[in-house]
Amino acid sequence: MDTSVKKLLFVVMPIFLFLITIPLVNKYPGTAVPFLLFDLSFLGMFLLVFPRPRIYSYTFFASFLFLGFWVKFMFHSYSGQSFIEPVGLFTGLPQQWDKGLYISAAAAMGLIVFRSLHLVYVRLYKRDKPHILNANQSLLKLPIWYIRYRNMIWSITLLCIVGLNLANVWGAYYQVGINTKVFLLFPFNLLAAWFINVGFGIWMSCLIFWEYHNKNKSLLIVVIAAFLEGVISSITALSRSMYLFRTIPYFIVITEKEFKAHFNIRKLALLGVIFCCLFALSLVSVSLLRLPLYYNLSMSSNPKIETAVPTPVVPQTDASTAVSTPVVPEAVTFKELPSGVKEAAKYELQNLFINRWIGMEGILAVASSRESLGVSYLMNALTEDPRTGVNSLYQRLSKSLYLESSKTTFMTIPGVVAILYYSGSIWYVFSGMLLVCVLMFVTELFCFYYLKNIFLISFIGLSMANVLCQMNFPYLGLTFFIELWAALVVIWILQNKLNINRNMAASRQENL
Repeated sequence: MDTSVKKLLFVVMPIFLFLITIPLVNKYPGTAVPFLLFDLSFLGMFLLVFPRPRIYSYTFFASFLFLGFWVKFMFHSYSGQSFIEPVGLFTGLPQQWDKGLYISAAAAMGLIVFRSLHLVYVRLYKRDKPHILNANQSLLKLPIWYIRYRNMIWSITLLCIVGLNLANVWGAYYQVGINTKVFLLFPFNLLAAWFINVGFGIWMSCLIFWEYHNKNKSLLIVVIAAFLEGVISSITALSRSMYLFRTIPYFIVITEKEFKAHFNIRKLALLGVIFCCLFALSLVSVSLLRLPLYYNLSMSSNPKIETAVPTPVVPQTDASTAVSTPVVPEAVTFKELPSGVKEAAKYELQNLFINRWIGMEGILAVASSRESLGVSYLMNALTEDPRTGVNSLYQRLSKSLYLESSKTTFMTIPGVVAILYYSGSIWYVFSGMLLVCVLMFVTELFCFYYLKNIFLISFIGLSMANVLCQMNFPYLGLTFFIELWAALVVIWILQNKLNINRNMAASRQENL
């Protein structure tokens, strides 16, 4: 895109978005100051996505928060619809709205300060720094073992993806909403779940990067292979969002000007068509599989309960509701599902692209709570055992309707902003958001300097942002980051140290 067009969009877009909010000023039940502060802070946070150099983790984190707070707030304000997720004691009082918007604005300001400091530093001290795809690439050496065994590595990768996903159908090692059915010796359950969740995506990012530097002229085929991995994993994991989170990072990267030689307009258009077709396949397949599966498991694990059976909704990813349904003694097919369940699922699907994003409900629930919020409450949340499930702090605080089950686990999600406000302090929210941005940035810097893999940077940037936005138990978030750092160290060893050992062995042989 031409630079002048980009500058024009950068000016026009904020004006357009701000104009959307003007009709709501008089409609908003609270006072004008928190409303305008919320509006301007989130618009500013989102606009800071676009300046170069890009921070991929910030790009995705700010975008997810913008969707979960600003877009969701505007949608419900204009439509008048109630929130699908439970919001605890929030009743829509003006003071409750004002408090929720102040806290949300503090979170956005944390991101604004981080990104502004980064841009100032880059402009002052790193003005001439080249793009990652051009910087020090002469120092990058492809793994010798990859060049030598390339076909075998791709074959093994394909077998592992298909095999483990088939095993996931049987064992439910990572299926959203379904409790694990088959327990293996430690740590094989953990490894299976990790690979289906993010591991295969990380590995495919490495393969695409190595193919790019191997001067593969069929890079389009390699990216399509990554898309296929995403659709397979999303279907077996029963996740409607996994496919998008697997593929969007690649789209962000290949639109960089450095990839024009590999992806012209025709190839991008073809890739866009394939992306849309696979997304439709994933969305339809997962929805058709989840409806009867969730319904049957809920009824079989709670045979005496005739109400409050959760609709087939993914915990930590999708919205939920409750419907009254009769007890069904045997498993039913999709066609045999009660009409109430189908209607609820249809409504959920229609509003999926708005209500699936986490944010506003969580902060309204916590801000309206009568709990004794404070540092001690936050510390209890940070150390809370995920096995508490539907009896956890936020499930009680939000007045969640989900029931305890031996076969399924459904929970409503607060997100990192709401968890930070367990402290009862806006300053904790501001500083906490600033710190998590630094944490993601440091992880991204490691990939930049030691792996130089822009595909991997983009993928882990989205993964980190997603984990934070959909955080329920901080313990699981910490576990994710530890596993991610361990995986990056392993990739560094595979990509760099094994090459060194090979070169040393070769030089020794020459000396002999």
